[in-house]
Amino acid sequence: FEVTVSNLVREFGKDKVSQSVLSLFSRGNLDSWVPVVHVIEPRSDRSGYGSLGFPWRSTYFEAGSDTPLREGGFETFPGLVPRWATPGGDVYGHGPGWTALGAIKQLQQESLRKGQAIDYATDPPLAVPSTLKNRDLNRLPGGITYYDGVQSVSPIKSLFDVQLDLNAVIGDIQDIRERINRSFFVDVFLMIQQRTNDRMTVPEISALQEEKMLMLGPVLERLHTELLIPLVDMAFSELVRRNQLPAPPMELQGHELSIEVISILAQAQKAVATNTIDRYTTALGSIAGLRPEVLDNFNVDEWAKIYADRLGVDERLLVPGAQVALIRKQKAQDQARAQQVTQDEQAASTAQKLGSIPEHGSVLNNLQGYR
Repeated sequence: FEVTVSNLVREFGKDKVSQSVLSLFSRGNLDSWVPVVHVIEPRSDRSGYGSLGFPWRSTYFEAGSDTPLREGGFETFPGLVPRWATPGGDVYGHGPGWTALGAIKQLQQESLRKGQAIDYATDPPLAVPSTLKNRDLNRLPGGITYYDGVQSVSPIKSLFDVQLDLNAVIGDIQDIRERINRSFFVDVFLMIQQRTNDRMTVPEISALQEEKMLMLGPVLERLHTELLIPLVDMAFSELVRRNQLPAPPMELQGHELSIEVISILAQAQKAVATNTIDRYTTALGSIAGLRPEVLDNFNVDEWAKIYADRLGVDERLLVPGAQVALIRKQKAQDQARAQQVTQDEQAASTAQKLGSIPEHGSVLNNLQGYR
């Protein structure tokens, strides 16, 4: 990057800058630009103190100079270098722009030629008789230009005619734009919006979402690994270093923490899994109408947890498992008490009915003849 002479001297001091920069500063050329290089690399010798002993060396140089302006270090690598794709095992990544670069240059060239062709067709170069040299030509619509009617004088005409098929050029430009959009996955992100069928079923939408996630899966995984996780780790480490985090609870003290990062696209990719869960539960419900015992294979509690996780539901809306067990235990006790009350009422009712029967009932009267 480039820094002005005044900012370079102010940042690093007169004793660190080169003689050429110091000479520019002495002559008052404070706004001259000086190229500076910032190098971050692994440090093999860590015998220094403070930042000079950190595992990553940070050094500033003036371009072309061997004397460092400043040397320091980082405890962790401070750069975020996510890659879109790595074709052929290349170390440096290639993004969609790499694929679309040829089409973009072609689009620019054709747009330029289309404009030139339109200019030639609407305002062509003219072949004018020499007798009209240094005379005014009225080139406005309906304008009149006077010249001597000599037979040897040629009329004013176009130097050459441009036969432009504008529709063909516009059609080719539109085709190039579509190729560029495909390179940047516009058709993938707008897959549902670009559908001409307005009556799409839920399975069709689910299939489109699954196809989209399959196409973007490798890219999302790489961005998750090379961008989001390092970014969160760097922020967490910096907060710990500055002592800006509250003390961990007793349950976490002495344990290594693992930070989980879920991006919006990654969450959308997880949500696609609910399509298979929905199909499974629908089929299970159909079979349960014929054979109810098949529901013994279905774990309702795990279904609730997994479904909420796939949809990214806030955990505060979910009841913890221990609390669920207490709620169910309380419900079971309430149900048992209700059943006991019902049984007591039935027993009391039966006893009351038995107590209303006469002492010498009809049964005993029927048995009087038998001694």
